[in-house]
Amino acid sequence: MNSLMSRAKTYFSEDNGDWQSIPAWVNFLIRFGYCWKRSNPEGRRVALMSMPCSTPGAGLIALGALISDLGRIEANDLDTHNDVIFDYARQYLEYCKDCTLSKCDPKIKRCGFDSKSLGAIRSVRRKNIVYRVSEETNCNERKLIVCENRNPSVKTEIDRKYLINLYVDGEPPAVALNAETGLQGSVYQGLIEEAQIYPPNLRQSYSGLVLAGRAKGISDTKNAYEAVHFSTENESYTLRELLAIHGWSDSKVCRTAFFNARTKDIAQTVTQPRLVVADGDSSFLKSVDTFRKSDVIGVLDRSLDRDRLEVIGQKISALKSWYEPDKEFQAVLPFPVPGISITILKKS
Repeated sequence: MNSLMSRAKTYFSEDNGDWQSIPAWVNFLIRFGYCWKRSNPEGRRVALMSMPCSTPGAGLIALGALISDLGRIEANDLDTHNDVIFDYARQYLEYCKDCTLSKCDPKIKRCGFDSKSLGAIRSVRRKNIVYRVSEETNCNERKLIVCENRNPSVKTEIDRKYLINLYVDGEPPAVALNAETGLQGSVYQGLIEEAQIYPPNLRQSYSGLVLAGRAKGISDTKNAYEAVHFSTENESYTLRELLAIHGWSDSKVCRTAFFNARTKDIAQTVTQPRLVVADGDSSFLKSVDTFRKSDVIGVLDRSLDRDRLEVIGQKISALKSWYEPDKEFQAVLPFPVPGISITILKKS
């Protein structure tokens, strides 16, 4: 692990305001996400945090959780990478390739999938070429045969040791080839001084952390996080960039998956996330029901309409039939900031 990264002082700015030391409420939210797994309780946990106004709180909590994941050696998608590739190939060959629907609709077809597999594969070593899964592929024997879209008659069997270089077209690769296409660890280290960052994770993608966006969709969420900046003497990043969501920054490494609470679409293949951070009441409600085995942290604005707050209250009351207050985790939390209310429940 690397604990010797630069620890230059980090500054904060929001909505083009003056640079300042990181405010207490921002520091608390980042550390809340960072501490989430420390108590290591058994079973699922659900937390709801209410703020006095609209804030980028969910993004800040997700950022803290991301920094924590950077220190866990196992927090990468390498172990499941080959499974994802062959599951995608199997879906294409056995279901999607010969589907008779003019427009993909899993609800009508009842195929059990969330989206269509086009059988399109890319390689980090040949970025401009799209490969297509060949019918000669044998998923049971883990034998992948592909052809180039521009030359379908030429087929190539992929050596197993090169599978790690492949990724589904439209999704992030499992690993970046070099440091320039990875994440810069110093800015994350500057936010949590004691963080122990495992350097290979800066070049490896991970889908165990999910950000569930605002009810209006991805653009509204991105714009809110674009207004939040962190800066050291040599670097400046927006919260949007630091979350390392596929397509949100120049980095080829994805450390957070995005769940569109409005459409219920997720931006990449996610098996079973460890943690979902939900931005807003609607996002929280959908996340609790969609990710039934994952921890969920919701952040909402207390100035919401009374009817919406009542729905949230009813959901928490219903959860308390199966969950109990998590006093152990509350004991390891950083000291709370006035104006922030927190409810943390764990599976009984």
